Amino acid sequence: LCMGNKIVKMNNKDIIEKILLGFNDVFADVVNGAVFDGKEVVKSEELSDVSPVTQFKDDESNHREQIRDVAKLWEKKGVIFSFIGIENQTNPDKDMILRVISYDGATYKGQIGNEHIYPVFTIVIYWGKSEWKVPTTLKDRLDCPDELIDIVSDHKFKLIDMVRLSDEDIEKYKGDFNLIAGIIGNPDSYEPENREIKHPEVVLDLLDAVIGDKRFGEIKDEIVNIKKEGRKVDMCEFLDKIENRGVEKGRLEGKIEGKLEGKLEGRNEGEELATFRIAKNFKDSKVDVEIIVKATGLTKEQIEAL
Repeated sequence: LCMGNKIVKMNNKDIIEKILLGFNDVFADVVNGAVFDGKEVVKSEELSDVSPVTQFKDDESNHREQIRDVAKLWEKKGVIFSFIGIENQTNPDKDMILRVISYDGATYKGQIGNEHIYPVFTIVIYWGKSEWKVPTTLKDRLDCPDELIDIVSDHKFKLIDMVRLSDEDIEKYKGDFNLIAGIIGNPDSYEPENREIKHPEVVLDLLDAVIGDKRFGEIKDEIVNIKKEGRKVDMCEFLDKIENRGVEKGRLEGKIEGKLEGKLEGRNEGEELATFRIAKNFKDSKVDVEIIVKATGLTKEQIEAL
C-alpha cells in the first residue's frame, strides 16, 4: 500500500480483514453487535467511506501520518451522527489505548472551527488466542495518583475478543460476521441460522488466514460456481461443504494409510528401499507425515529427509 512516498507493508490477513470490514453491511453488523446489543441502529446505507489517514506533528515538528484500518462516517438525513473506526489486532498491545486516542484525537482536531462537532469512537477486533489482559481505557493505562483520578479525563475503546465470544455475543451479529464469530468463537457448538452469506469468498479467505484450516480455501471454487449459477450461498450450506470436505479428507487419508499398510505387510528387511520409495511417493502427494510414520514405521526425521 503506497501512501505518498511511504510504503506500508501489510500481510495477507491484514488485507483480507480490511477488505471484509470495508463492506458497509459487515461494518454496520460489527458496530450494531458490539455497541448496540444486536439492534439494527446503524444501517449499511447510512455509512460512507472516509480516508483512514490523519496527519499530526511530532515532538520535533515533523509532519507524520497515521493510518487506521477502516473508517466510516455514519450519517442520517445528511447529518453526521458519528465517525467510527475499526482496528484489527493479532496480539495484545498495552499501548493500544494510546494509539486509539491519537486516532480519535486527530479526527476531533480536524473538526476545529466546525459549528457542530460529531462524536468519534473506535472498535478493536482482537483475533489472537491469548487472553487480552491489557487496558482498554486510558485510566487503566495511567499511573495516576488518587488525588488526580477524578480530574483526569478518560478515554476507551470497545474490544471484540473473537476467541472468547459467548453464544449470546455471537447471536448479536446478524450477517456474515455472525458466521465468522461462530466458527472462531464457538466452533464446537455453533449452529447458524439459514441466512445468506453476502461475501462468501472473502469470508473463506479470512477464515483460512485466521484459523489456518485449508478446507476454507479448498471449497472456494465451489462457492464461486454457486454464485455464477445465480444461487445464493447460505450459512448452513457453507458449513456443510466445509464439514464434507473434512470427511472426504479423512476418508482419503484412511485409504492411503490402508494402502501403505497393505504394501508393507509381510515385507522383510530386504525391502527397506521399497519402504523409503513408497514413503517418498506419499510425501510428495502431500500425505500427512504422521500417517506415513504410522504406516511405514519410519521416523519423522527419515521421512522429512526424503
